Amino acid sequence: MSKIENLEQEVQGRWPLLAFVMLLAIEMFFGSGCTVPRTPESAKPNIILILTDDQDVETLVHMPRIQALLVKQGLTFKNAFVTTPLCCPSRASILTGQYPHNNDIVHNRPPLGGFEKFRDLGREGSTVATWLRAAGYRTALFGKYLNGYPTADNPTYVPPGWDEWYGKFERGPDIGDYFGYRLNENGRVVAYGKEPSDYLTDVLVEKAVAFIQSAARDRTRPIFLYFGPYAPHAEGAPDGPPTPAPRHKGALAHMAAPRPPSFNEADMSDKPSHIQRLPVLNAKQIGELDHEYRTRVESLLAVDEAVERIVKILDDRGELANSYIFFMADNGYLLGQHRRPRGKGVPYEESIRVPLVVRGPGIPAGQSIDYFALNIDFAPTVAELAGASIPLSIDGRSLMQLLRVAKSPLANWRQDFLVEFYTPPGAPPTNQAYYGLRTQDTLYVEYASGERELYDLKADPYQLSSLHKVAGSERIKALSERLSKLKSCAAKTCRD
Repeated sequence: MSKIENLEQEVQGRWPLLAFVMLLAIEMFFGSGCTVPRTPESAKPNIILILTDDQDVETLVHMPRIQALLVKQGLTFKNAFVTTPLCCPSRASILTGQYPHNNDIVHNRPPLGGFEKFRDLGREGSTVATWLRAAGYRTALFGKYLNGYPTADNPTYVPPGWDEWYGKFERGPDIGDYFGYRLNENGRVVAYGKEPSDYLTDVLVEKAVAFIQSAARDRTRPIFLYFGPYAPHAEGAPDGPPTPAPRHKGALAHMAAPRPPSFNEADMSDKPSHIQRLPVLNAKQIGELDHEYRTRVESLLAVDEAVERIVKILDDRGELANSYIFFMADNGYLLGQHRRPRGKGVPYEESIRVPLVVRGPGIPAGQSIDYFALNIDFAPTVAELAGASIPLSIDGRSLMQLLRVAKSPLANWRQDFLVEFYTPPGAPPTNQAYYGLRTQDTLYVEYASGERELYDLKADPYQLSSLHKVAGSERIKALSERLSKLKSCAAKTCRD
């Protein structure tokens, strides 16, 4: 048994004491440049996307393997955001490089969104998967695809662009989230039980490792691997906390949910009426939030181990030095901030901000960067890496110039972006459709009700005091006009 495996066993009972030791051991074991790649320098790079579900930025510090293997070996985007803080619209934007108002996937379910609408609109015909496959890549997806996948009449459906497919069922009876789930495995439906070996994250990484091994033996095509674990999404959301792997259950029993100034916010009079109606959280609710936070982080420990497995197999096969690894989430998450018991969807920082770390050839190690990076930027970035052709309808911009220059100033990078959120018929009164403008130091929001919010993020980073009633009319007018332009932007006008 290796030193790292021993540390993995010990950490279950002694996590706080051994996290630092583990991080050092992993970093020593996986130091950059430890294996000379066996592929020619001119070969196209492998591209790995690790996409978690509902992960807030703060939880990344509790993942020591990612800290050692990605953060210390790559570039961290401190200002990474999603343009719609909801699973299906964000994932559709990652696949297409478009704002939701342009790809028409604006919610998790019909008629506003969901897998079925994405398919029926023909959006699957032009995604990062089809572009990279056309560019000579061997493509594979493991885990979550889009909400509502698959349809009941076609459970073995595999979207175009994917050579290998292990898509988790997101609809139908008896669909578990971590145990008792079903996968479409290359056109064959496979049901999994509730044994420890059936834990979803572990099953997915075993299949991903096998794919990398097979591709490394082939060596005729680079790979694009989309690894989409369910963690730390709530089990049967919004009804309960996530399910950690059995080996990690209770490993972080000492943890409590963060208590920023916005937690259980005392004065909500500056907020829109539908948010003002949220009651003060009581002691029982706060205890439940603490439990949910612990299980969220515990569920991420298996993801942390999966990242290590992926990095190790790439290293063992001589492919790590020619691989770009992207780690990100589809949206953030609130637990008690602004009295929101749990969830996302609101325009606040905890909801729209996500982790984003990139490791790969030529990327400066252990650095961070302040420039805005959006989920719509992933598709054009990997297309540029792969030398793939992409349509002119892309709204995002390639991050490659940021990945190369790190902290060097760029005069032509975006200074603001659009946040958009739509609500379906019958949505609860605590939800409200809105458009938001996020600049370097401001968040301005216009709600469907006509209400507004305006925050000075430098003076008020926790968004405690909206200035919309006291800001000058000229300032409000300028922000509203810029927001109006972004609401209807498309392709070049979004990029400009």
